[in-house]
Amino acid sequence: MNVDSQKSLISIIKQLSDLDKLSVVDGISSHFLEFELLDSEKELRINGNTEGLIYLAKNILNLAVKQNEGSHFHFDSTGVVDKCDMPVVICFKRAEWNF
Repeated sequence: MNVDSQKSLISIIKQLSDLDKLSVVDGISSHFLEFELLDSEKELRINGNTEGLIYLAKNILNLAVKQNEGSHFHFDSTGVVDKCDMPVVICFKRAEWNF
């Protein structure tokens, strides 16, 4: 990732973080996310409201910009996810051709 791309991503993450902060009012979160298994457990569908999807996007972009091999986020029913048929871990891993 070149410097300009990284700066652009950081700007987007800041904007998403500012939006994400608006999702909590008086200590109550309006985030909605669910990870739902479909089609005999062969497909995972991620459902979310605007706030939940912004939260998910912000976390994924943070992984992308930091580029720390093995960095990850856990999404399960103990966190923000309202329904979690299957815990999900999203990790940063470089492609073989990016070493």
